[in-house]
Amino acid sequence: AFKQIAGYGVAPYDRLALFYLALTYQSLQEPDTATATLKDLLNREQADPLLRQLAWHTLGHIQASGGVCKEAAASFGQAAKLPGPFKPEVLLAKARCEAETGDRAAAINTYRDYLASFPNERRATEATLMIQELGGAGGPQ
Repeated sequence: AFKQIAGYGVAPYDRLALFYLALTYQSLQEPDTATATLKDLLNREQADPLLRQLAWHTLGHIQASGGVCKEAAASFGQAAKLPGPFKPEVLLAKARCEAETGDRAAAINTYRDYLASFPNERRATEATLMIQELGGAGGPQ
């Protein structure tokens, strides 16, 4: 049913159907199909920042789970540029991927961005500790 709705091209339901279809593929352990579906959604959907943020966020998680953290960091970065409720989470995910790929400076900067934007979030202490662990001075600068 989701494939049929996605094929109709009737906004906004086709885009939501694509998102749910991608989640279904992800849960069925079909990351390549889920990734292709999310990229299709991102090509079709240009207006809704929340849906785009969710798509980039989900794409980043699929990529990170597949061991392609450089691409995942880029996807999380795209999600972080959009207004929406997932910005704190995607900034932390982006920083983790940057650290995992060995880009310590980028990870430190992303953790600092997180702290500057969300100093009172519940994971601010984690971000501060990660900055210190990566060799940077604690806190935003």
